[in-house]
Amino acid sequence: MLADSIHRVFPDADYFERLEWATYDWRVRHALSRPPPVPVATNLGAVFISEEDLRRLNQRPERYYWPLPRHLHGDVVRALSARGAKVIGFDVLFLDQHPSIPEIAFAGSTNSSDGYFAKTLAAAGNVVLAASPHRKGERVEGVPLPLLATNAARIGLIRKAADADGSLRRMPVIEAVPGVGATWGLGVAMAAVALDIDLQQAEIRPGRITLRSRDGRTVRNIPVGQDNTMLIDWFIPAPTPTATNLAQVAAFQSASYTDVLRLRPPADPATRVRSRWQDRVVLVSSIATGANVRDVGPSPLGPATILPAAHWNVANSLLTGAFVRRTSHELGWLLILAMTVTAGWISLRFRALYSSAAILLVAAVYAGVCLHAYVCYRLWLPIVMPIGGALLMTHVVMVAYRAYLERSELSDLRSLFGKIVAPDVLDLVLHRRQAALNTTRQEVVIMFADLRGFTEFTDAQHNLALQRIQTEQASSASAQRILDEVAADTMATVNHYLSLIAGQVKHHHGTLDKYIGDSVMAFWGAPTAVDRPVAGCVRAAIAIQTAVADSNSIRRSRNRELAEENRQRAADKQLPLSLGHLFQVGIGINAGQAGVGFMGSADHLSNFTVFGREVNIASRVEGQAASGQILLTGAALRLLQAEDPELAARCRELAPIQVKGIHEPVPLFEVRWQEVAHS
Repeated sequence: MLADSIHRVFPDADYFERLEWATYDWRVRHALSRPPPVPVATNLGAVFISEEDLRRLNQRPERYYWPLPRHLHGDVVRALSARGAKVIGFDVLFLDQHPSIPEIAFAGSTNSSDGYFAKTLAAAGNVVLAASPHRKGERVEGVPLPLLATNAARIGLIRKAADADGSLRRMPVIEAVPGVGATWGLGVAMAAVALDIDLQQAEIRPGRITLRSRDGRTVRNIPVGQDNTMLIDWFIPAPTPTATNLAQVAAFQSASYTDVLRLRPPADPATRVRSRWQDRVVLVSSIATGANVRDVGPSPLGPATILPAAHWNVANSLLTGAFVRRTSHELGWLLILAMTVTAGWISLRFRALYSSAAILLVAAVYAGVCLHAYVCYRLWLPIVMPIGGALLMTHVVMVAYRAYLERSELSDLRSLFGKIVAPDVLDLVLHRRQAALNTTRQEVVIMFADLRGFTEFTDAQHNLALQRIQTEQASSASAQRILDEVAADTMATVNHYLSLIAGQVKHHHGTLDKYIGDSVMAFWGAPTAVDRPVAGCVRAAIAIQTAVADSNSIRRSRNRELAEENRQRAADKQLPLSLGHLFQVGIGINAGQAGVGFMGSADHLSNFTVFGREVNIASRVEGQAASGQILLTGAALRLLQAEDPELAARCRELAPIQVKGIHEPVPLFEVRWQEVAHS
């Protein structure tokens, strides 16, 4: 709540909230190994559609595939209803008519697959169907087929309320969509049927939604945020695609989709059979991993959580009345004040070493209290701002103030350079002080790596944006949005390739100098000496070309999938999806004496760099390199022969080039990097 307040004042500063989310996730995972404050509901259940189920259904004579025919879902409803299931919820969208299949007999008549499903919904009277309503122009999309919606007991919202980091911690309790009206969350809707709650009588107030029974009695008070979302109590863990048994939660009953289909419904729809599904609140959902059935994403439980688990955890909170609550803004500020006063007193009272130990002890105790509050009471107390923003920050400021009084010169120097140079450069500055500011001449190896086809790529992206604007007849605001999206996609693509280059430079102990548009400049041998700098540079270049080739292979495979999808989209008269661009890299390497130092004025230093004749030659050599080619000069090859003869033997001589501004021709050699990469 406190980080929410800061985020409203500073909209772009959500790092406090992100850190708080991380501490919350830690508490959630820790709580899994402890008994919950309130026992789990004893009437929850799930039917999972797994990869194995889809394989079995595809092996039937009918060769069913996803989306499954609706009459199969109807058979599941009949089987569960006949065995006493109290509520059946589907975390599966039924938006359009299913393709025609042979008619199915039900209740003395033949029906289409959709009609059969609709009749089973009406006969059961306790089925909640999934919806994700939204407006698209004048149309409302994301709602079940009217034939099915009118026969379902309720419609439940399955849209997720993921936080900015993509993790699912909250779910909408209710959401209003123009033209659709109020839609309750799937877990809430299922629990409401089980508890006989009249959602029409719900009272929505800031911070709380009150649910009442049909006679007006208050049944549940749900704590909600400003967007009417509730925190998910992730106590009932999600299954994995290969392990659906949730035996660790004894009250939870689960089965596979095909196992339930084997439970043949009785001939008489009115017949009821006593079974393990008696009075259960059952969710039917997919845990398959195929692209069109996958519902996996990050949550406090991990980066690849089966997200339908959110619905039964929400239903469990409604059934048991146990909710996760966040502290108020007022309490959060009070905790910050208390931590600030505590840190100030400790920091001034004791020497730095002892005060730091005391501060860490206070932080550990407070974190333990916050963990206990969540595990035992499902109360979310803030950790990051009281500890990081108040306790630790105040302590750091106080210690820094005392250190400033004692060592002002060193503190000033750290303040000057600490944020603008790499750690090894900073170490050089601190140990050599003024000498580090002087330019020296050193033996270095320089690399330039450039993305080929960048201009053509940006032009194609621009034309793509104009085509979308024209096709969609976009308004001024929509046109700007399209241009922004294309610009973001362009930047993401370029950054992907530049990060491959930069990562290999650092991995091979090079110094990343700067980004020059779509190029990267790096060097070896300064500010600190490295072992075999030319070999390190050449191997970095080989690693760059290999990484780019591997990335292009992956993107090429993805492009084939997108092309296939675009054919379908074209048939549906939809705009095609953009294919990923495949860049190539040209690399030039030179070695020799160059100036090394800080570029810029004494008052406004820019960066630690190299400059001079050899740098210019390296840049010109890179300009000669073709796509996917590594070129190095004769000077670099001579050093490489001494450092790594085997690698030097993989170089072949090319015709010398005349570099502008250099009198004598520059010998040129090509590294046959494919041979090295595959050896």
